[in-house]
This record gives sequence, structure tokens and C-alpha cells, in this order.
Amino acid sequence: MAAPRFSTPSGSSPVPATIRAASMHRMGRRRLPPAKTLWRMARWMEWGSVSGEGRSRSSAASVRLAPEASRDRTGESICLMINDARRSAEEVVGRESGTISSMSMEPAASPDSAGSLAAARRRRDRVELWVGYALILVVIWTPRPWQRTFYFVAATFVVAATWLSFPGWKAMGFGIANLARSMWIVVVALLAAAVATDVAGRMHTLHSPGGLTMFFARYAGYMIFAIVQQALLQSYFLLHFLRLTRRPSSPQTAALAAAAIFSAAHLPNPILTVCTFVWGLAACLFFLRYRNLYSLSIAHAILGITLAICVPGPVIRNMRVGLGYLTYHAQWADHGPDHRNH
Repeated sequence: MAAPRFSTPSGSSPVPATIRAASMHRMGRRRLPPAKTLWRMARWMEWGSVSGEGRSRSSAASVRLAPEASRDRTGESICLMINDARRSAEEVVGRESGTISSMSMEPAASPDSAGSLAAARRRRDRVELWVGYALILVVIWTPRPWQRTFYFVAATFVVAATWLSFPGWKAMGFGIANLARSMWIVVVALLAAAVATDVAGRMHTLHSPGGLTMFFARYAGYMIFAIVQQALLQSYFLLHFLRLTRRPSSPQTAALAAAAIFSAAHLPNPILTVCTFVWGLAACLFFLRYRNLYSLSIAHAILGITLAICVPGPVIRNMRVGLGYLTYHAQWADHGPDHRNH
């Protein structure tokens, strides 16, 4: 059967020989015509200056040439329908991701402007990463009493940088998601601590405190500092490396880079440098899988305290790093891990 043809006035563009009618869906608060239907309607107006009439399912024979005013009104309606559909889709995506998208109220950015914004963000990430790390090294290698001043400067910079590029509490690992699934890391740390203390007891190198009160008095500060170190490693350095690496193996590369600078901060203590690299790499990989900081902090505290009570103080130099390692004296060996320089 031959396809219907339409006659057009002289001087106007020909109407295509075959026009497939698009079914118009019923409009409502939650239902809009599909994007393919809106696109076809817009193409009909552009090619033949026609508009659909009739019932909800129109045929090609039911279209006619529309006046200029009718075409303008139809075009405005279609534009409004397209904008409403885009806005509804963006709101749904925003609700699913936990944030309301603001792009529905702004025009789409050009590729050049998007590229410049991405480049500016990468430059800011580099500055935040390396300036924050440099300030931490300054704290480690500065003698007292100036060390306290640089403590405040470094902490202020890290907090400000985190606030400016805040990725969300869940992305930083401060949430209960996957906490139960990741608690096996704490169990493994406890088993390793039990084995290490048993071996240290047999080798007569175990020097644990006298009681529970003495234990918390000596290691409570280190427990808190273990949380701070894990937050710096995962929530600050690892997240910055993840944003700066764009290769398919970027998560593993970012984890390796974060573990490397974490262990380098423990120089020149050879035992802590090796141990922190192994633990830092494992902790970053666990964080990429579970996104939970609490289990990693508990395991860090367990392993650090175990190392402090199983290895003699003169050998590990009271777990000091930086300038504190070089200025260590043997009479400080029984004061527990020095979290001020660790």
C-alpha cells in the first residue's frame, strides 16, 4: 500500500513521504511523554510545520498544515514539556544520591568551561594534598616549643581544606554502613596481638603496664591519635589521590601512593616505616571496599599498642619518628608510645 502524501504550497519545504505518528501518553503529575515522542514532535514541526490532532493515538492522515501562530504555541508547549521532563529526571537522580541537583536551574556548561573547571579542581586538589603533607612533615621535624604552633597551623589547614571540598560523611568513612561487615579486621588484629604478645612473653621482651588503669593512662592518648591518623590517611590523602588519578587502575594506584607518603612520614624509624607501609596499603584497600573508618581505627590502635609493648623501647625508640627519633634517650623507653611525634 502506497504511503500517503501531502500537498504543500509552492515555496515551502516538502513534507516527508511517510510520517510515523507518535502516540501521546496521558499527562499527569508523575508521568510525562517519553523523550522519543517529544523529539518526533519537534522534528515534525521543523520539517513540515504540522501539529498532531485527534485522539491520543493519531495517524499520519490526521495531521494538517498548521498556521504560524499554532506552530509557535505548539513549539513553546513542547519546550516546556522537555524542560519539565529534564527537571523531573534530575530531581530523581538528586534524591537517589542524597542531594538535590542544582543543574536544573542552570544552563548546560560548554565543554570548554567544564574542562577549565575540572583543571582548576585538580590544581586545588594538588595544592591541598601537598601543602597539607608538607605541614605535617614540618610538625614532625620541628623542635618544641614551636612544634605546638605548627600543630595548630597544620590542623587548621587540613580542616579548612576538607570543609571546602567536603565529599560527605559517608564518603569519608564516618558512617555505620559496612561496620558489621568490616569488623573481621578488628578480630584479625586481636588474633595478631595475642600471637605477638605470646611470642614476646616467651622472648622476655614484653613490657605491658601493671594494670588496666595504668594501661589506659599510658595508651589512651595513642588510641585517640590512631583515629586521627586513619582519618588523615583515608579521608584526606586517599580521597585526594583518588580525585587526581584517572586511569583504570586508579583506586589501587591511589592506595599505593597514600601508603607510601604515610610510611615516609615515619622516617627515620625503620621498624615503623616498614610496618606503616604494610598497614597503610592494607587499610586503604579495606577502606575502598568498606568505606568505614571505625573498624580501621580500632585495628590501628590494637596493632600499634601491641607493637609498643612487644618490642623493647630502645629498639623501636619509643615509637618516635622525625626529630624525636634522632633525639631519643634510653631513659624514656618506659613511657609508652610518644603520640606527639608518631
